[in-house]
Amino acid sequence: MPARASTYTRTRTSAPRLTVTSHAVRALGGPDWLVRRRAAAAERLADLTWPTSREEIWRYSAIDDFDPERFSPIPPEELGTPGQEGAPGGGLLAAEAGERSGLVVVRNGRVVHHELDPALDAKGVHVCGLATCAAGEAEPWLGMCSDASPDAFTLLHDAFLAGGAFVHVPAGVVVEKPIVVLHWSHGEGRASFPHTLVVAEDGAQVAVVDRFSSAGGVHLVDAVVELVLGDARQTLPATFARTGPVDLFLHDSLHTLGHMLFEFGEAWSALRPGGLLVSDDAFMTPAFWWFTRRRGVPLRHIGAMGLTRRPGGA
Repeated sequence: MPARASTYTRTRTSAPRLTVTSHAVRALGGPDWLVRRRAAAAERLADLTWPTSREEIWRYSAIDDFDPERFSPIPPEELGTPGQEGAPGGGLLAAEAGERSGLVVVRNGRVVHHELDPALDAKGVHVCGLATCAAGEAEPWLGMCSDASPDAFTLLHDAFLAGGAFVHVPAGVVVEKPIVVLHWSHGEGRASFPHTLVVAEDGAQVAVVDRFSSAGGVHLVDAVVELVLGDARQTLPATFARTGPVDLFLHDSLHTLGHMLFEFGEAWSALRPGGLLVSDDAFMTPAFWWFTRRRGVPLRHIGAMGLTRRPGGA
């Protein structure tokens, strides 16, 4: 890997001033595939422009008031070595987690404790740190969701990705009690990059509680959560059959014309009168416009988020 250093100085359109070198990429540790992923993201940061409120998706945010120059990443010596779990039993945070079947404690993006009910482990359920999972376990899944819509924050996250929580539930396995992921961030003026990756294969059922806490102060948390689930054409009708009528449905999965129309149609049938249908990235295809037009209901949007209401109700 060439010894390349890149420093980013922010103006209104430039990327944040965070320094990534080949040494820094390697120093965060982890398996070779994770090091390569960080290096690829670091290369792309050189061409990154920081978002502004002139972009539609950021129009209603306070992005122009955000100054990334205030933050620096956690040094590797403070993060510790991958696999060095320095919170036996999960620490004080675990005492507040309640009844559970599994627990992952993540400090500043690095897993410091993980545990799982042995009965679930015997069924093939896996809970581990992204930087310490068995070879070939997390690599095929990481980025399956986030790579589809990269933005400035996602690339920055990937360049400093030190690890994170990985939960994998095989097809058909039901996890009765929740798996809890506790993220703890600390360090004045620091930036951390926690990641939670949940894979639930066809017919699997699991509840994952992702909780964030801090000691206060000013700290940037650039987090990514990926949910890789079974085929919605099988799971969504079964879910609505189990829940009965719903008040709100949010589409935020595969943004293709056919899939969006499928989910909108299923959700519309399940919505109570007056219920809300909401779509993230509503304008990636004409699906939301077509759907609302065919049903004669108004289309509203907040940035790239589209919403409409099923007629009826109070």
